[in-house]
Amino acid sequence: MDNTTSSQLFDGNSTRRKFLLAAGAVTTSSLLASTATATHSDHGARSASQRTSSAENETDWPQHRYNGAHTGYHPTAQGPQTGLEERWRFEANTTTDPVVSNGVVYASGQVIDSESDEYYESRRLYALDAADGIPLWVVDPETEVNALAVDDRQLYTSGGSLRAYSRSDGSVQWTSPISTSAPLTTGGLALVGRRLYVTDRETVYSINTASGTVIWQRTLGSRLTPPAVDGKCVYVGRVAGEGGLDRTVLALGTQTGRVQWEQQLDPPFASEANIEGPPVVANGRVYLRITAGGEEDVFGAPVYSLVSLNRATGGDVQQVGTHGGFDLLPIAAGDGHVYTAAIDYDMVSALSAAKLMERVAGQSLNIRWISVSQRRQ
Repeated sequence: MDNTTSSQLFDGNSTRRKFLLAAGAVTTSSLLASTATATHSDHGARSASQRTSSAENETDWPQHRYNGAHTGYHPTAQGPQTGLEERWRFEANTTTDPVVSNGVVYASGQVIDSESDEYYESRRLYALDAADGIPLWVVDPETEVNALAVDDRQLYTSGGSLRAYSRSDGSVQWTSPISTSAPLTTGGLALVGRRLYVTDRETVYSINTASGTVIWQRTLGSRLTPPAVDGKCVYVGRVAGEGGLDRTVLALGTQTGRVQWEQQLDPPFASEANIEGPPVVANGRVYLRITAGGEEDVFGAPVYSLVSLNRATGGDVQQVGTHGGFDLLPIAAGDGHVYTAAIDYDMVSALSAAKLMERVAGQSLNIRWISVSQRRQ
């Protein structure tokens, strides 16, 4: 399914709009910004000093699902108040969730060569002025890029290797050979302070953002999800065994990487199983999306579930399922609730963080616009 965004609004209060901003790091065939009407198609880069000053007021979204805990929740942002109008359009086959910092949008994907008016064969990494979409710089990353994060110093990418780029001109500052291209680790960056946390197929790494050196690494074996970081712990999911039927959630200390606790999830009644994406940590809980193969659903479709564990101990495991074939994207959490789609087909449901099976009264909300942040292959 191609990624799409519509121009209609979701009816909800400001708190709900903050949660649906979780889907606002949009990956589409064209990168869009809304609320004004000017459109630009010129891809000629310009210097950072030429940026429109109004871009400084744009809301920052520095990494996948906003923060290292991947809550998808911005504590101060306000969603759109009126109907959306396109401000600008940058023609690109964007393949990562964009990140936004200090009035600049960073993304990766195929872009159009301004001279030939055709897409470059290889992907590009680019920075756009958030006010008008004009490129500040475009560079060839020379490797696969599957996730971005940005701080006040540098832009970080994961994929074929782990790299840091200058925010001002896109020049490479350091490179690490750590690859996050394994199926479960795609999109696997968690940026907290001056540390990056990533996983490859079997190992969790803590990286110094200034130099790219490894502070610690912990090999856990099997297939790991991208990490989530909250407080003093790094949280990952692990899938092992034939068909992925052995699924475990682990918490590691942020300073040393030592395992603080691990919790094995009940095996599914299907022949194949997986954990989808990074954990989400909020409300004193760890949330994960899990899936079981097609044996449980009469239509042969995957069956998705949302699992919740106590953040401190890994205990008090709770689980709620969805209709077969409907994924649980996105998850956003905060303020004592967890928001997820697909429990009621075309609805967004707000679940109690304390009792996952309890639907919050009046909090199943009709979707009137959808923002999809991952491309279906």
